[in-house]
Amino acid sequence: MHFNLRSFGRNRLPSEAFWVFFGQVGMAVGGLFAIKLLTLMLSPAEFGQLAIANTVVLLIGANIFGPIGQGFMRFWSISRQRNEIEKYSCLSIKYLKRLLGLVAVFSFVFGLILYLIKLHDWSLLIMLATLTGAMTGWTGVRLNMLMAARKRKAVALVNSVAAFMKPLLAAGLLYILFKDAWVVMCGFLVSMGIVGWYTEKYYIHMVRSTVASQPVRNNLPSEKNRLDYEILKFAWPFFIWGIFSWLHQSCDRWALQVFEGADTVGVYAVINQLALYPLIFGSGFLSTFFLPIAYDRAGKMESTQSIKSANKVILAMIAFYAVGTAVLILLFSQFHQQLILFISNDQFIELSYLLPWLTAAWALYYLGQMLSGYGLLANRPHVYILPISISGIIAAGLTFLLADTNGPAGVVLALGIAGGLYASWFLILALRMITTHQVKDSSPLAKQSV
Repeated sequence: MHFNLRSFGRNRLPSEAFWVFFGQVGMAVGGLFAIKLLTLMLSPAEFGQLAIANTVVLLIGANIFGPIGQGFMRFWSISRQRNEIEKYSCLSIKYLKRLLGLVAVFSFVFGLILYLIKLHDWSLLIMLATLTGAMTGWTGVRLNMLMAARKRKAVALVNSVAAFMKPLLAAGLLYILFKDAWVVMCGFLVSMGIVGWYTEKYYIHMVRSTVASQPVRNNLPSEKNRLDYEILKFAWPFFIWGIFSWLHQSCDRWALQVFEGADTVGVYAVINQLALYPLIFGSGFLSTFFLPIAYDRAGKMESTQSIKSANKVILAMIAFYAVGTAVLILLFSQFHQQLILFISNDQFIELSYLLPWLTAAWALYYLGQMLSGYGLLANRPHVYILPISISGIIAAGLTFLLADTNGPAGVVLALGIAGGLYASWFLILALRMITTHQVKDSSPLAKQSV
């Protein structure tokens, strides 16, 4: 595999790599710090309720706001090439405000329903989780746009500060008020409000600087009034993708809540978080670093050579991920008990033996996510709707079925089966896209154009 790192830029690469690494380390360490701090102050049952509430934060922040963030990240370079950054920024505000309004209404209605059916504790917790998800989502969209602009330092600092601010503020409120999950979520909400305010200010400054530095020119007729349509066309499959991804990512805790109770969810949540954080760190570092470079290389997808060059960037990203994941699973298989004790306490050690198996299951899922880079590069996220939907349904069905008969071990097995299907299907799609580009490049017309 010929992969020339020098072509990324001699001066920018080391600095960008450092800040991407710094940001992912900050989030991972902050997440583990949050587990240690909160498990010291909450019982397994309260920690389990918090884990369920965090699935709601994930649904809103990553899977409702996330699709818009993907669309705006992909079209930053295109908008800059077209000199449409101002239009691009105005569209982002419009869509974010609409989503925020919808989530606020949903939060009130759903919270009221829970209150009326006498689930008072859950009512407040879910309302706070929904609003926290909205603040997280708004900030996440802005960070995606900053990543596309390759503002690595700002993204790294915001993510790292948020990762530590949330548990620290939550712990302070737990100390002052009550040892309840809703108090933790209140701390998360305030933290994301502060972080979101700063991120918005920085984003506005960045856009103004970009607009001021661009030469004045008129758009080509074929480029007029297309940006909103193009962004929505790119983003809409992610909404379907997001719902079924959330189903895949959250069904384990809901299944255990139904069949085992909040205590088991709390114990399971600790090993689940330990399995996930290194994978999120690794895949996040690689995708945050490599994908914007691949998008930048591909540009408007007008050159076959640029597409092939971008594909090589994604291939390198996947190779790094595969090696790192294998090392991680080996490490967890040898030291699972010690690691669980290190990040929590002996109340949460019961299921530590499942750690390497759960890590392998989630590793397959994130491998599929990284393979999706080929489709995103080609502006074809819709091709992933079917595999995501089917694997999400299978994950949910199997986790509820096997949780009933085999408890937490059954949940891990279900996630492994669904993750294997997910990764295999995405691999087939990736190979088809690579082959398609190679065939186009070998055609007589392509050779003449080169």
